[in-house]
Amino acid sequence: MTYRLKEIFYTLQGEGSHVGRPSVFARFSSCNLWTGRESERRRAICQFCDTDFVGSDGPGGGRFDTADALADAIAAEGFATFELPSGAGHDGMAMVDIADVAMIFIRCRGGISHHPDEHVELGDADAGARVLLRVIENFRAGEGADRVP
Repeated sequence: MTYRLKEIFYTLQGEGSHVGRPSVFARFSSCNLWTGRESERRRAICQFCDTDFVGSDGPGGGRFDTADALADAIAAEGFATFELPSGAGHDGMAMVDIADVAMIFIRCRGGISHHPDEHVELGDADAGARVLLRVIENFRAGEGADRVP
């Protein structure tokens, strides 16, 4: 998988429950809701976006062939990186031979999941459902068909 980044920069989080928290933002070079071309804005799913995400010419931007290369680029800008290890995937592993697999992680109170004390806020569940809906809406039929055994 190739990662295309427009830019990497330090900022304050401007949305959600973490507003005001210092953050490193890695802006990817495309969007599934709009091409970024003004001539196509009226047909876009998202018509209000003012973000310049086209290309990879911003500070720290470029193409990265691996997640490690992307993490190295973020570190080269002077920002700390970390991995979010997960044992999740157990459900997806049954499908990996016939389809690509991805997971949408939903924030749980205290980081507790797969346990009776697990709790998800309605807003977080809603955000995950909206992401899943966008994936479904943007799914291209036939993609990956060459992987069917």
